[in-house]
Amino acid sequence: MMYARHIQQWEYSKTNYYDYLIGVDDEIERRVKENCKIDYTTIYNYTNLKDLRKNNPLSMKVFDAAYIGGISEVRGALVIAEATRILKEEFSGIKIFLLGNIHDIRLRNYLADFIAKHDLKKIFLLKNMYPILKYLIIIIRLK
Repeated sequence: MMYARHIQQWEYSKTNYYDYLIGVDDEIERRVKENCKIDYTTIYNYTNLKDLRKNNPLSMKVFDAAYIGGISEVRGALVIAEATRILKEEFSGIKIFLLGNIHDIRLRNYLADFIAKHDLKKIFLLKNMYPILKYLIIIIRLK
């Protein structure tokens, strides 16, 4: 925690060398405005589907949770797999979707074995990256 705070303060100090800062979400904007004297704009690097999702009937929503991005142990792939195994016992209709590339072959093999061993194939979906339109369909279908 101390190291992260140190790095964050270092990053703030480096903004003195720039005229303008562009970030990707509202939380970064809040922190920059509180800690730096620099012009800032947010350009979101995701699609805001809030209004589109709002009017979807529950019957159309298939996935209880989804992760989209690089899949790794550091980003919680093993934790998500284990949580799915535990939740399966209590919530029979649960569906989790992990969408992203796995560059670690050992992790890919471990997840494949884990899914098979715990009979998660129908509820723990693991797919490589898709074209952007397919992402939108997945996000719209989240509960």
